[in-house]
Amino acid sequence: KRRPAPAVESTEEGATAKPADDCATAVARRVQGHYEGVRDLTARFTQVSQVVSLGAEAAVPGAPSSGEVSFAKPGKMRWSYELPEPSLVVTDGEELWIYDPAEKEAQRLRSGQGFLSGAALQFLLGHGEMTRDFRVKALICAKEEAQLRLLPRRAAAYEKLEIRVDPTSGEVKETAVFDLIG
Repeated sequence: KRRPAPAVESTEEGATAKPADDCATAVARRVQGHYEGVRDLTARFTQVSQVVSLGAEAAVPGAPSSGEVSFAKPGKMRWSYELPEPSLVVTDGEELWIYDPAEKEAQRLRSGQGFLSGAALQFLLGHGEMTRDFRVKALICAKEEAQLRLLPRRAAAYEKLEIRVDPTSGEVKETAVFDLIG
């Protein structure tokens, strides 16, 4: 488990630390700048779900999901799940396709059906602006690591996001999405 670090950024020994709000804004701008320069990316992912009523460490029964995710601006996203069962989720920003090979079934959904909405997804698809779309708070703000809490400014299908980032480059290392029931 990570221990919470002070919500300040220390620059050099003896230097004055910045308040958490200043750090949150500075790191959010670095994240925004980093991803504005990214045209596309592909990464491996592991997705673990937790049920708050069972305790913070309790995972939903079953194995974590894992696979490969790709984003391409503007608006394209592909989630290729390998474990525990193969499936594919693809969007062009207008429509979402979900393919289940085991059932030999594909579903097509329009973006207006709630699957392709919200500031978090818009940011991932290259249309969002972090400080405009979220209230940003620094949970950890140190030289080597920053953790930001992002609270949507408009109604969303989730309560909050938390991201762990490299505070120098703005690269996101880990994300957590908290649904409306925690």
